[in-house]
Amino acid sequence: MSGKKKVVENSILYIFSSLLVKAMGFLLLPIYTLFLTPDEYGLTNLVNSFTNVAVFIVGFSLYSAIVRFVADYKHDKELLKNFYGTVMTFIIASGAFFIAIGIVFNDIVRKLFFDGITFYPIVLLALLLMVFLSLHAMHQAMLQGMQKGRKLTILNLIVFILTAGLKVVFIGVFDLGAVGFVLAQLIINILYAFYVYYDLKRQDLVRLGIDKNVLRKSLRYSIPLMPHNLSTRIAVFASRIFINNSGALADVGLYSIATQFGALIDTVQVAVNRAFQPWFYDILNKNDEKSKQEAIDMSSFLLIIYSFIYMIIGLFSQEVVIVMTSSDYTLAWTVIPILVVGYSIKSIYYFYVNVVMYYKKATKKLFLATVTGSILDIFFAYILV
Repeated sequence: MSGKKKVVENSILYIFSSLLVKAMGFLLLPIYTLFLTPDEYGLTNLVNSFTNVAVFIVGFSLYSAIVRFVADYKHDKELLKNFYGTVMTFIIASGAFFIAIGIVFNDIVRKLFFDGITFYPIVLLALLLMVFLSLHAMHQAMLQGMQKGRKLTILNLIVFILTAGLKVVFIGVFDLGAVGFVLAQLIINILYAFYVYYDLKRQDLVRLGIDKNVLRKSLRYSIPLMPHNLSTRIAVFASRIFINNSGALADVGLYSIATQFGALIDTVQVAVNRAFQPWFYDILNKNDEKSKQEAIDMSSFLLIIYSFIYMIIGLFSQEVVIVMTSSDYTLAWTVIPILVVGYSIKSIYYFYVNVVMYYKKATKKLFLATVTGSILDIFFAYILV
């Protein structure tokens, strides 16, 4: 199969699985909003926002390095196995370190990120979850780098179905509320971590241990990307912290419903970019004009597709919110048009940033831009909340 067809196939698979997961998530909103109060739903979203940030800190953005370096290492199995083993071992060690820090300084962690929430059990569950989500993200990056879109899609669907089912049981049958919601995620991701090791070992693709040279080279590439990868996530998490501190967890819950609709746009863009990125790196490795033009044509085509998606979400989000949630959550629709505009601007960004990320030394130049953007995001969130 040609590289271009591979991008199209993987894009369709990623979009299909991502949108199916989102669609199933929407279908579950009536259940979630029935069994969870706005306060509880806000708490679960605060935890998810925390783990979305923590995953990149625990993993030092090595997920980007995995996708980039697989293009260089995939023809040398021993080198690839050493690379995967180094990354996996480092993430496990890093995760254990951050859990220990979180437990020792639990009062500080709670006051900074979870004001008004007890450390046990919810914050502790969040700390454990961030480690297993980091391993999950690592495996997803490995599959993405090897362009195994079909396998990645199947795994995503299985994980989502199992997690959603367990959440419904915990909150609907056992009435565990927000704790049950987070606990379900933790249990499934622990099981997934065992599967990751089994899967890599079965293919003889991992050798646990740390190769200092490999790790140094990987971190040199990934650490400058941390502000870039964290920029949006930090702003999202900060907005929820400010809302929680200035209002109530119920307001976080309403805002979280709205962001699910706005995030539909980013779901499509991220899914396509996961297929586009490894193919694009191969195109740049070829270094010929025909291949570069092929990448430009593909980018233009994708931007047209995105435009139709923006329009559909903007037109019908209000009706969907009213139909899919209980009356306590209705006002969430008022925020969606603003979020749609914000996410749509990211379309051009995805294509540009892939060029920068291809050149290993250029990742350092993203540092200043992303740090500045993150500071401005947090500043505006603070003054507007």
